[in-house]
Amino acid sequence: MTLLKTKTILLMLLAFYSSSAQLSINSLDTDHTIDFDNTLLGVNLGPLQGLGLVNLPVTLGQLDSRAWAIYGMSDGDVPFDGTGLLGDFTGGISQGGVALSALYAFNTATILSPDYALGFQANDTDMTPGSLRLKLQNDIVATTIRTVTVSYDVYVYNDQNASSAIDLAFSSDNTTYETVDSKKVTTTTTADGSPEWVKYSVSKTIYGLSWDSGANFYLSWQFDDASGSGARDEFAIDNIVVNVGNSHPDILITEIMYDPNSAEPDYEWVEVYNNSIVPIDLEGFILYDNSGSAGETPITESYTLAPNEGVILIDQNITDADFQAAWATGNTIPTLSVNLPDLSNTGMSLGLWGNSAYYDDGNLTNALDEVTYQNGSGSWPAVGSSDGKSIYLQSLASDNNTGSSWAQSNDATSTPTGYAHTIPAQGGGSGSDVGSPYAGEGALPVTWLSVDVSLVNNQRPKITWSTAQEINNEWFHVEKSYNGENWSVIGQLKGKGNYKGVSVYTYEDLPLIRSCYYRIRQIDYDGKWEHSEVRYIVPSHTGETEIYPTLLENGNRTMNIKNLLPGVSVDIIMYTPEGKLAFQTHLIPESTGADLMIPEYIINGTHIISISSPTGLLHKSRIVLR
Repeated sequence: MTLLKTKTILLMLLAFYSSSAQLSINSLDTDHTIDFDNTLLGVNLGPLQGLGLVNLPVTLGQLDSRAWAIYGMSDGDVPFDGTGLLGDFTGGISQGGVALSALYAFNTATILSPDYALGFQANDTDMTPGSLRLKLQNDIVATTIRTVTVSYDVYVYNDQNASSAIDLAFSSDNTTYETVDSKKVTTTTTADGSPEWVKYSVSKTIYGLSWDSGANFYLSWQFDDASGSGARDEFAIDNIVVNVGNSHPDILITEIMYDPNSAEPDYEWVEVYNNSIVPIDLEGFILYDNSGSAGETPITESYTLAPNEGVILIDQNITDADFQAAWATGNTIPTLSVNLPDLSNTGMSLGLWGNSAYYDDGNLTNALDEVTYQNGSGSWPAVGSSDGKSIYLQSLASDNNTGSSWAQSNDATSTPTGYAHTIPAQGGGSGSDVGSPYAGEGALPVTWLSVDVSLVNNQRPKITWSTAQEINNEWFHVEKSYNGENWSVIGQLKGKGNYKGVSVYTYEDLPLIRSCYYRIRQIDYDGKWEHSEVRYIVPSHTGETEIYPTLLENGNRTMNIKNLLPGVSVDIIMYTPEGKLAFQTHLIPESTGADLMIPEYIINGTHIISISSPTGLLHKSRIVLR
């Protein structure tokens, strides 16, 4: 290739690269990946070389400051669209174990097969504290992004005795950042004897966004000292993957205890239920009421709410042990202790947000769920001042902001998420409150729509079943029985795990030789199971049923019936020529043929005999006795 061609290709690459800026999010449910080994338009040009960051023109090995900003270096901050091409920002390439504080392209693999990561060596004046920030832009036309899942690898080279930490934060405006404390990676205060790069993989889904098309969203990796003193370890980040969705998780407020007979507000509580098919991490979620008494109530601890499970938000003024004792369900009630607002006995709005970045001072437009209850007003149930009863959502499919969707809890009553009961007088409870706080009685693992059995080519049973939803469903076992009591597994199909939507399954058995029963056993990942309804099927006849002989004489009263179905009952009726009943019997053949004895009391003459099965008439003819 000539020098002119090389320059031309390079100029074309730079021109094409210059047309984009920041990390472009251009499709839903798609991984957008930064690996620092390959060019990503608007983010980095070529493999990272530790050559600093700049706006245009970006050269090979540099970061694009339209996507990246760095804060906390002694040589100054580089905001978005800024320039950092000297000193702290150009540490170059290193395998690790450096002493000079700077921004580096750390090779966390081998020289022959490099794997570059964006990292730094901190000291007293560099990155303690500090942050690396990434700007993302929603380039999906006419689409508002509601969820962002970000995963990345943190590499640590633990060669020093001071402990440092890196955590994740996010922002909608690059001014106020919300930190995800549970995703913090912290090094030990003791250096490794033979230091090498150690990888920690991190993932976080951020809910409740209102990230409009054309707008920006920001991620920040924040660094600081954790403990100890002296030189610091090296940190690096790599393999950043961003995946977005345009729908909120289906999380619901399903029960509210706002006027207990037990001490208020300590024994008030709110039940939150995950009605989706994916786990939801509640860290950073906000519960808000409009009464003005408490306002914003953040959930500060990491708590994963599994699909089709609930959790009770209890007031921080009582202990979990007291709440468990007061409600005494027999199962452990999952609880989260929060600064629960004083729930109004007459009515108020409760909202649930996925984060503080889009909380907007309680703007219900951005809420994941909202319930504005009005005690006894309109279609809302009325709870008397001494009733001590919660109100609960009667169906998980109904609108929980409509009063008619709710009902007052009554003792010994099932609810979609539990079983209502009156509490005992213990654990600080009054002994007269009634409710059904979730205690593990989640929705059924499979919602059955149908189970049917039919014959293929009049021979092979085809079992077909359909489901509307599957939760933690690993297997379907097809079971068969000839008597409805003793069952055996004849096949299995893999379930869909967690899936909301209609699924149809089929299984074909061997050709049927006798009537039998079928059912489906659904098996969870944890080994729990349940059965479908039972279905019964009768084989089709492959030939006409016949009787022989039709002339019985010289005392012979035995006839042979051919082409019966084993195990399928038949009714045999004999009439006189005048149509009067002469003889009737019932038999279940063990094979395709059976002998029939005509009783001696049947007088000689011409008779009519009919043979029927559950499927209809099999044979009808005249016989002669003499």
